[in-house]
Amino acid sequence: MIGYNDLKFRTNNEIISNIEALLSQFKAKQVYLQSLLPVSADRPDINERIININDQLKKMANGEVIIYIDLHSHFKTSNNYIKPELTRDGVHPNYFGYQLWFSLIEHLL
Repeated sequence: MIGYNDLKFRTNNEIISNIEALLSQFKAKQVYLQSLLPVSADRPDINERIININDQLKKMANGEVIIYIDLHSHFKTSNNYIKPELTRDGVHPNYFGYQLWFSLIEHLL
């Protein structure tokens, strides 16, 4: 998954360009493009970038070949930070986070 680690080393535009390059290589009838997850409150600048990237990912999806899956809204608090009960370190999901994630995509598998 392209996500948090890329935010440390790349601009939003570089991340979006890399995702577009990957998507252009797929020959599948459908590709599922999942949103980036929010992170903890001690990373507000990163959360703003994540929201921006997710907005761009939504625009990339056409609903036919590229299907956008909004995980972000299910993982975030009202302040756009990851829900503490869904993470082990403020970045990575814990058991409950992965359970939620699976429940959101299970019907697509």
